Amino acid sequence: MQRLYQDRDFSVNDVVGCRLLRLCAAYDADTSDDRPIVFYARFGGQSVWHKFFLDLGVAFWDMVDSCDIEEEFNDEAYRISDCLDCSTQYTVQDAFAFVPPNETCAQIRLLLSPRTEIHIKCVHEDENHYMAFSVRQNSR
Repeated sequence: MQRLYQDRDFSVNDVVGCRLLRLCAAYDADTSDDRPIVFYARFGGQSVWHKFFLDLGVAFWDMVDSCDIEEEFNDEAYRISDCLDCSTQYTVQDAFAFVPPNETCAQIRLLLSPRTEIHIKCVHEDENHYMAFSVRQNSR
């Protein structure tokens, strides 16, 4: 594994222009909780997987070898689920982390063509925080 970023503001230029082949999330296998722990993405033209997540207000983005991903996918502690049907040929227009105005935690966004946005953010409930994601199809 190679950590590319551990920051609150960065752009992942290596994936811009690449086709998104798979986007999935890992969840705690011991619960029916729908709160992802980590996200994995595979991009066309690259031999590695990308792993990204938010923790303590910071965004993390790693590159992981395929053999290590197999090990993580087979870990019984995780339940892996696809986040997006990648049979549509999505191309990455932008991938970045940022802190929105009036917020304290970093967020991750992937802007895809055709007209799709993946948004990963921290949600705060009482004293807990966790990641949530949304997929938005833009009409224009």
